[in-house]
Amino acid sequence: MRIRLAFVALLLIAACSCRSDDEKRLEAQRVEAVRYSNEAHGSPELRWDTGGKHHTTFLRIQPFGSSNPDEVRAAMLREMPNYDAGKEQMEKEGWTHVGFRDRDTGIEMIKPVAELRGIDAVMADWEAAKRAKQEEERQQQTAPAEE
Repeated sequence: MRIRLAFVALLLIAACSCRSDDEKRLEAQRVEAVRYSNEAHGSPELRWDTGGKHHTTFLRIQPFGSSNPDEVRAAMLREMPNYDAGKEQMEKEGWTHVGFRDRDTGIEMIKPVAELRGIDAVMADWEAAKRAKQEEERQQQTAPAEE
């Protein structure tokens, strides 16, 4: 009985550590993309990093302008929607989480890629804002001039 349990445990361990060649290739591509971004566009103020066991977390590292943790987190929350339009591409590339790390305090905020809104939602918001602005301009043009 003990031998059987040990055998099952050994099989589970072996199965968990096996990743497909495609998963390994995507991991290598993610690491290389972050390395290239740091070389081409990184600076002391801005750089990127990967995290997670298989480099599936994408982190943007930058100063958020405060040493107060609440202010840093609030600034990160304001920046998080910038990831929304990239949801589909990030999923395709194998990213599972995205987030920020404050360069000065080390505070991190991470969000699952699955919770991002996606390009369709971002485009719908953009179109709605554009229509609202056009409607506002139209109303201003048709409003009687006050004397």
